Amino acid sequence: MRDINDTIRVSILLVTYNQHKYIRQAITSVISQNVNFRYELLIGDDCSTDLTKEIIDFFAKKYPDVIIPVYHAVNLGASENFFSLLTKARGEYIALLEGDDFWTSSDKLRIQAEFLDMHQTASGCVHRTELVDKYGMPLPQQKLAWVRYRGKYCLRNYNGEQLPGHISGLMFRRCACPIGENSWILRAHRQISDRCIFLTLLSWGSIFCLPGTMSAYRVLREDSTANLTHELYTANRHLYDEMQLYREMEVWVMQQLKRRVFFSLAKADVLTAALGGKQKLRCCSYQAFISLLRLSGTPIRVFLQVPLSIMKKLFWKLSNTIR
Repeated sequence: MRDINDTIRVSILLVTYNQHKYIRQAITSVISQNVNFRYELLIGDDCSTDLTKEIIDFFAKKYPDVIIPVYHAVNLGASENFFSLLTKARGEYIALLEGDDFWTSSDKLRIQAEFLDMHQTASGCVHRTELVDKYGMPLPQQKLAWVRYRGKYCLRNYNGEQLPGHISGLMFRRCACPIGENSWILRAHRQISDRCIFLTLLSWGSIFCLPGTMSAYRVLREDSTANLTHELYTANRHLYDEMQLYREMEVWVMQQLKRRVFFSLAKADVLTAALGGKQKLRCCSYQAFISLLRLSGTPIRVFLQVPLSIMKKLFWKLSNTIR
């Protein structure tokens, strides 16, 4: 139930590309929220070539007071798609969702907004996320290697790779995520935006984890619509972009906080993938590996972390942790 106040309390940014199989469930999970405030749903379609746009049009006509479709004429990539929606958002708080994921609690927005109302020093809050298959059924393994839940997550806890939560579980203050001259970090990588979003938020304040599971992350591996997270770890070209991303994140922290941080283990994970990851990821030559190592900016520091990275990946494999 919504009040008659015209003020937008929460803006939901939903990014999508060729997800017509799942976008209906994502939108429905937002429309079904039980709140006493007004919210808006901005949907950024990144030039889909399937039926995604038609489904968005259907919902936009049905809920014109809530849904704002944003159609891009060319494919911008996930980061620019997200940023374009952020610049249009009017809410005090921002919640995120991707077109193949969905929320599982109709009280999600209310619970998170109330928490941020009561904790003014928090930049955001997250909750746990259920891992499901392409049919929306829970997976046997419910642990993500790149998520580490903590009651209170601070910048010092961030290693550049392990996030406070999944992006579908995040709500944050709009003022904690810059859209001015410092916003270049949000677009440092064409496809990866979650690491930089969390970095900017943690530079503003802590992120808290709330009890309960209120969203679902659809893990797509063999489907032709495999999600971006899986794609990023099966294509060699992404290694260099990912290494550059960590360097730019370090630079951003120095510029903004005058604080030196090193995401050495995260960079070592990139090297480990280049050494012995999936065939599509491996560097094709010694020169290519050295080039990747130099790109890290701190080659000795990073190379010394490779043994720890290998041990970590073996642990993930033995524990069946989802990467």
